[in-house]
Amino acid sequence: MNNKRLKILSNSEINELYELPQFSHSEQESYFSLSKKEYKTMTSRGSLASKVHFILQLGYFKAASQFFNCRFSEVKKDIDYILQEHFNDAKLNIKNISKETRQSNQKLIAELLGYKINKTKIKRKLSEFLRVKIQFQNNPIYLFQEILSYLDQNKLMLLGYSTLQDLIGDAISKEENRLGMLLEKYFMKENWEIINGMLKMEKGQYVLTALAKDPKSFRHNQITGEVKKLHDHQRFYQISKKILPKLKLSNQNISYYASLAIHCVKPPQAHPIKSRDQSYARRHKFPGRFVA
Repeated sequence: MNNKRLKILSNSEINELYELPQFSHSEQESYFSLSKKEYKTMTSRGSLASKVHFILQLGYFKAASQFFNCRFSEVKKDIDYILQEHFNDAKLNIKNISKETRQSNQKLIAELLGYKINKTKIKRKLSEFLRVKIQFQNNPIYLFQEILSYLDQNKLMLLGYSTLQDLIGDAISKEENRLGMLLEKYFMKENWEIINGMLKMEKGQYVLTALAKDPKSFRHNQITGEVKKLHDHQRFYQISKKILPKLKLSNQNISYYASLAIHCVKPPQAHPIKSRDQSYARRHKFPGRFVA
């Protein structure tokens, strides 16, 4: 993986979204059951291996909105269930199917469920979505969550994690370039000197950190210090008040960039994506809404 990619999810969160499904028996019954239309499509698939693969990937896609390129031996428990439930315990004497059969099954599954699976078109849609969304919130974790919701609502296949990393990273870079051009246009040299001054160390702490701290008490020396801080940074406030409207930032992005300024002088806390229930159907972002 490209080390320059944004780290958005933890390893456990990545596995939660992208690992092979681990169905319980009740989940097998739900995800591998077939509607009349699905059953009719399955019977047209020719060989036993193709039919089994069709049912397997149909169930996985219902649960996770993505396809898994796995050998039958890797998912033996699910294969055994499908053979028992739909084919009277027939024996499957093949380890895998051809690429052409796999792609044909994927296309049929997408059509049955009303999903779009063309990666190029999905990436194009996501790029446009992020171009708009990033104007409201530039937090990578927030953007990732919004992508998951967007894919779900618009019946688009879940793309690989590295692809989503690249899309979010590219959107953030473009937004940063936009802001950089505006700051270069509206900020003067003396404005930058004030900014740099706030990032210097004084008496063992950053000026920015001291500015954010409340006085320890209401004693005269503490209040005098607060008044001095106000006067020292009043010019900075006036500059910010003038420049911020020109940047066309949402309140959420203003707060987010402010938090990044704090993170410059204080290590950030972890902000994991919303935890999910342990049940497979509930803990995945794409619950089994196709299950009857």
